[in-house]
Amino acid sequence: MRKNRILTVLTSAALSINLFSSSLGMSMLTYSADNAADTIEDIDYSYVGTEHAYDPMAEIEAEEAEKKYRENAAYEANKVVFSVIDHRSAYQKGQYISDNSNICCKYDLHNVKMVYESVSKAYDNEDTATAYEVFYEAETSSDDIWSIVDQLNEDEDIASAEPVYVWKKSAIGEPVEVSSEEFARETHFSILETDKVWKSLKNSSAPGAGTVIAVIDTGVDYNHKDLADNIWINPGEIAGNGIDDDGNGYVDDIHGVNILSDNRDPMDDHGHGTHVAGAIAMTAGNGGGVGLAYGAKIMCIKAGSSSGTFASYDVAKAIKYAVDNGADVINMSFGGEEKSAIVEAALKDAAEYAVLVASAGNDGLPTSE
Repeated sequence: MRKNRILTVLTSAALSINLFSSSLGMSMLTYSADNAADTIEDIDYSYVGTEHAYDPMAEIEAEEAEKKYRENAAYEANKVVFSVIDHRSAYQKGQYISDNSNICCKYDLHNVKMVYESVSKAYDNEDTATAYEVFYEAETSSDDIWSIVDQLNEDEDIASAEPVYVWKKSAIGEPVEVSSEEFARETHFSILETDKVWKSLKNSSAPGAGTVIAVIDTGVDYNHKDLADNIWINPGEIAGNGIDDDGNGYVDDIHGVNILSDNRDPMDDHGHGTHVAGAIAMTAGNGGGVGLAYGAKIMCIKAGSSSGTFASYDVAKAIKYAVDNGADVINMSFGGEEKSAIVEAALKDAAEYAVLVASAGNDGLPTSE
């Protein structure tokens, strides 16, 4: 069977060649058949066949997958995020797009705001200028977001365009009543083998001591008795003076920041963020259990709404705040199936400075990809 398979393939290959004459074709075919048996042991059987440059079924499957993706994607109505490339030196100030720019006029975009920028090596040229990918949010009167996104992506002046994706908080199980004996056992620590990690610490300080963990979530109740002692305090800011003392763009960001509101107070108005912060760094000795890293400090960053949803550009801004203000770890217990260019850029930038942690498995979907 294997010899016949080889002969069939060799015959097909010989007949598929554009030969100068039929006699030459027969000569090549005869040679292939006569020598097949002699060389059969030298042939790699892992793959025998021809590859096609065009696969119509793959294209159809890709189109169906894209259609399904667009139908299931969650995003804000009448808003888009797009990016452009700006070449400039590190000492030059960016010339940002406004509502009267050619791009905004061409696609009827308004209330445009710069929300994030990242150095982009993919667009670097040979001169001394640096390529910055600058992301903007903008409003549109069109209800057909995907049509606007497609038009923007076809424009040579646009690096990327997408809807303003909306993600959701990770799931939290329903609370159950347990006895004091059951609570004291703290079985989640034994499952995680936390005691082994704690014992492996080289010093006697509390686990997580000296580490700042940014919790990007629905906010954090920084006055909670189990968290108050482990809340980060911005060393460059003076509380309540109405001044941006450290020049980071946020006024009175003592314990963190509220990305969604001008008042910048990261107080939790949902509960999810406080739950997450407690699991991380709940202080010991208050009768309410203890966090995994109960010596760490929590930087409170509110990017999620009171309903537990997160807009992509708010997440990108939150990641930037965490990095700029010295977070060692960035925790993001939310997610969705949508892939966002602006968040991907923010994550790539942050990965150089902090450990990134995200929720996974809540929807029962594979996470290998």
